[in-house]
Order: sequence, then C-alpha cells, then structure tokens
Amino acid sequence: METWTGHRLSVRGLAVTGDGRLAFSVAIDRTMVVWDLQTRREVAAVALEGAPRCVAITPDGRKILVGDTAGGVYCLRYVVPG
Repeated sequence: METWTGHRLSVRGLAVTGDGRLAFSVAIDRTMVVWDLQTRREVAAVALEGAPRCVAITPDGRKILVGDTAGGVYCLRYVVPG
C-alpha cells in the first residue's frame, strides 16, 4: 500500500481520467489536487469555493465537475497536458 500526500484534511472524492493518466481528488480542506498516476506526483492544486463532496470527469477528460455540501455543482475546465 502506498500513501500520497497532498491534502491537509480528509479526501471526499476521487475520479480517474478514462486513459488512466490523471486522478482528481477533492477534500474537506476545499482543495482539488490533480495527480499524475505514472509519476505518482501532484501536478496541480486548485482552491475551491465550497466544501466539496464528490468529483467526476467528462469522458474527454477536459471538464471536471465538483459537487459541494451546499448542493452546488462547479464545472472546471482542465487542459490536458501533453
């Protein structure tokens, strides 16, 4: 088992792109972290306005949807590297 460090508080959701290259995690600390699954490193971190509850990725991997505890849904555009 392996543990990756990137959030200060509990992770609430995790989604992986269809090609298996990237993962997106959201946590109670109101952040979303983008992970490169090959290198096992953090690629980016994004501060979120609401307290996230879940995360999903569109099939093309270019939009990330985050649901928060207040019932809001955020649509974030992500430019896939490379």
